[in-house]
Amino acid sequence: MSHDESLHPDRMDGSRPEGPPLGPYAWWSHPAAERPRIWDDPANVRKLLIGFYIACAVLVLLELVVDRHEYHPWEAIFGFHAWYGFAACWMLVVIAKQMRRVLMRSEDYYDVD
Repeated sequence: MSHDESLHPDRMDGSRPEGPPLGPYAWWSHPAAERPRIWDDPANVRKLLIGFYIACAVLVLLELVVDRHEYHPWEAIFGFHAWYGFAACWMLVVIAKQMRRVLMRSEDYYDVD
């Protein structure tokens, strides 16, 4: 089976292929600092979020099937752990915003005069 090296983007001599790049996200069409990354494409971000939402829904629905051992009465509420985790993350964000007011320093804090 023959292999046409002129079509392969990863050449041994490091040269770029002749002709236009194959698609807008070809690695050789942009300088290293400007190369688009996987999360620069909004479609990829959307796919990731949809995957997260599906995983969350599946985990919550598994509570109907999986036998859990509750230690406190409020753990028997359907979806308790999901709501508890969401509230904990939300509180972390709120507390971090308030801590920023206390811990924030000016831009020139470390400048030597």
